Amino acid sequence: MIHGWPTQLVVWEPKAQVLSLQNRNSHHNTRSPVKRDIVTRQGDFHYITFSTYGRRSLLSTPLARQIVISVLGRLVRGGKVRVSGFVIMHDHVHAILWFGDDTELPGVLQTWKSMSANYLRKHYEQTMPGMIHHLRTQRSGRDVVCFWQRRYYDFKSTHRRSSMRN
Repeated sequence: MIHGWPTQLVVWEPKAQVLSLQNRNSHHNTRSPVKRDIVTRQGDFHYITFSTYGRRSLLSTPLARQIVISVLGRLVRGGKVRVSGFVIMHDHVHAILWFGDDTELPGVLQTWKSMSANYLRKHYEQTMPGMIHHLRTQRSGRDVVCFWQRRYYDFKSTHRRSSMRN
């Protein structure tokens, strides 16, 4: 048992039952000196994909997947985002997210990735300490442990209001 990370697996019903991927707009976000403001409008669906650092199989255990799901559940309970669906593969995550008023996609993803990385680091330090050595890298002159690639992929889809079920 890892102290401090959520132990309850949260399952929720999706708020959105119908999703049209027509008019997909691809957005590739990377951290760069130029800050990109990506503000979502109420009702926009975002098909998100992000990967583990170096595409390593860091999500292949049930406990690692549960950590990622639990952090997403915390964001849902906090009202930051609604989830229509998600898939966790051994080295990447897919999710269909829906945002309410005034919520920004980059902030939600940064929170999801940083919180889950913190819990994953604790998990691997206890279960596979040698793994942490392979995840160390230099960023901005600091030695850091990386669990996620810096970038993510966002395919935004708009929908008609009638396709939403509350």
